[in-house]
Parts: sequence; structure tokens; C-alpha cells
Amino acid sequence: MWGEVGMRALDDFRRASERVYLGEKNERPDTIGIRKEHRLHAILKYYLSPDDRYHEVRVGKYWADILRDGHIYEVQTRRLDRLKTKVQELLKDYDVTVVYPAVREKTLAWIDPSDGTVTSPRKSPLHGTVYHSLYELFSLVDFLDNPRFHVRILLFDMQEYRALTGYGKNRKIRAPRTERIPTALVGDYLLDSPTDYAHFLPETLTEPFTVKMYAKETGVSADTASRAVRVLSAAGVIRRAGKRGNAFLYEREANT
Repeated sequence: MWGEVGMRALDDFRRASERVYLGEKNERPDTIGIRKEHRLHAILKYYLSPDDRYHEVRVGKYWADILRDGHIYEVQTRRLDRLKTKVQELLKDYDVTVVYPAVREKTLAWIDPSDGTVTSPRKSPLHGTVYHSLYELFSLVDFLDNPRFHVRILLFDMQEYRALTGYGKNRKIRAPRTERIPTALVGDYLLDSPTDYAHFLPETLTEPFTVKMYAKETGVSADTASRAVRVLSAAGVIRRAGKRGNAFLYEREANT
């Protein structure tokens, strides 16, 4: 099944997490998030390549997160648009896989920086799926027709920490996120071909469909659905099939 996580992957994730935590047993709660490299980024690198000799390799004017056997892995935990220039340059000589962590379930804890106290974590009512990752993937849509370009979406449950330095009486308004720590790996999705991107079309989605219909069937916002349709069009999975009122209609490409 597409995205299914096997026992070996779960063991790899556990070992990667333990390796990152090993040197942090005595870390103060109020220091979470001030390291040069956050735990999420470090854990993902060890999950993808346990041998850190392949980590942080100089490639021209850039540093590759992982370079092994002529293949570069770039871990980007948010804002995929920041990778565009770097990926464009690296693709000239290497296969490049962009690795993006998406969130299924999240628990939230607040840190008081004045004394380091941390609140008990509470579960967020929001629930994410792999469909939500298309919002970010839209930023790299120009590379989808390049056979050297690949995407890997890792779906996690996350523990998120925020500092009580925001606005309002409780200091939570616009409070900065200091750290996200993956607690469980629940999905691993490799996107290499139109067949892979076709998985983003749920079976319940009737054709032809509109952006609004896609949003309803996948549970994403209208903005994310609009970006998703652009991504799936660029990947060769869907095409325009006329209009219904002011809304464009889309249908699957015959070969997907």
C-alpha cells in the first residue's frame, strides 16, 4: 500500500530519534529550539542515512544535507520555496530528493522562557493528511517534469513547543514555535512518477471535478486544493476538461 510504513522503517526512525536524543538527556526545557540544527531536521537526516559521513557535504557553493552514491537528499521542514534556487543548481549534476515532513496529529506544549517551565502537552484538534503537503509542494512545481527530481513526504505525529513570548494576556498570540519533535512515523510517500502523484486523487472524487469538489473530498482548504490541482496538472495526472459556470473542470489523464 502506498505510504505504508514497515517494521524496518519504524526501527530506523526509532534509532534515528535515540541517536539525536543521546547527547541531550540533561537539556533544559527552555533551551529547546536554540540549537543550530533542530531535532526534527537532525532525526530526518539520521533516518535517511545513519552514516553521518554522508551528511553536510559541500557541493559547489552549497552544502547538501546528504550526498550518497551521486544522490542528494535535501531535508526542508517548512517553506519549500526557499529551496528553488538550490535545487535548480544541484539538478544539473545530481538526482535530488526533497524530503518534507508533514503532520498528522500534533500535541502542543508551552515554554515559559523566564524559568524554563513547560506546560503539559495538549492534543491539537487539527488533523493533517498527506494531501495537506501539496500546499508546500506547489513551490517546486517547475521541477516535476525533471526525471532527476524526486519528492519524499514523511507523515509524522509531532510534539510542538512554543515560547510564551507572544501577545495578549496569555502571551500565546503569534507566539513563536521553537521546536517540533516527531513522536511517530505514520506514512512514507515517495513521488517519482505520475503514477505516484495519482494517489492524490481519492477514489471518491467523481469526474469531472472542480477545485471545490477536490477540497471537499480531501479535507483541505480551498487554497490548498487550488495548489494541489496545479501540482497534479504539472505532474501529468489531470487535465482541464471545460468549465462549469466560472469554475474549471478537471479529469484524469488517460495514462494514469
